[in-house]
Amino acid sequence: MTARHPRPDLTPASGNPDRSTAAGTPAPGDRHARRAWRRLRRHLGRLRVLPALVGVAVVAAACSSPAATSTPTTTPSPPHNRDHHRGTGIVGKVVAVSASSLAVDVRAATRTITLTPTTRYRQGPQDVAASTLTPGARVRVRTAANGSAAVVAILPATASGTIVALDTHGFTLHTSHGTTLAVTLEASTTYHDGTRTMTGIALEPGQKLHIQGQPGPNGSFTATKITIAAGLSG
Repeated sequence: MTARHPRPDLTPASGNPDRSTAAGTPAPGDRHARRAWRRLRRHLGRLRVLPALVGVAVVAAACSSPAATSTPTTTPSPPHNRDHHRGTGIVGKVVAVSASSLAVDVRAATRTITLTPTTRYRQGPQDVAASTLTPGARVRVRTAANGSAAVVAILPATASGTIVALDTHGFTLHTSHGTTLAVTLEASTTYHDGTRTMTGIALEPGQKLHIQGQPGPNGSFTATKITIAAGLSG
């Protein structure tokens, strides 16, 4: 005959309740179980925080890496041409001129400017030939970015004085500054008496005039406009 063992009684006794809950949390009365549970919770908490800490460390390392740091690059600018696109350009009196350069007296200092085949020459509203530019002329030079002359504008010059002699090409004028000009008259020269424009005028020594035109070398002057004003007559 086989021996039969009594079946164990798994029903908790009254006054001694089950020490585990349905959620797996140790019963309040078990001190050792509570300590173990707290250690387990702390361990699980560290496991949850660890990935976030690793992510922060990776981002910080990437930001501090020299390869990730962008260094702005600068392109050196070309040398600045102080006369390029300036409103007035270089204004002065022509000292010397050749096929490749122009020397201009600007406030007692000589500036040498390169002339090129693309340089334009202007007199009033019209383009003129390069040969029109002569020493003594007053000019305004607008330069290109490389410093060469882009446009040379021949400016009108003026003088006032008294006619001292007549000749077949014009007259000699003794100016108010004490110099003498050999004035040449052209077919395009205009004559004015005050505000009136005249078709011609009888010039004679002793007349006081105001002239406008282009100075040339050796005291020459080509008149484009002659005015006899009340204040200048006498």
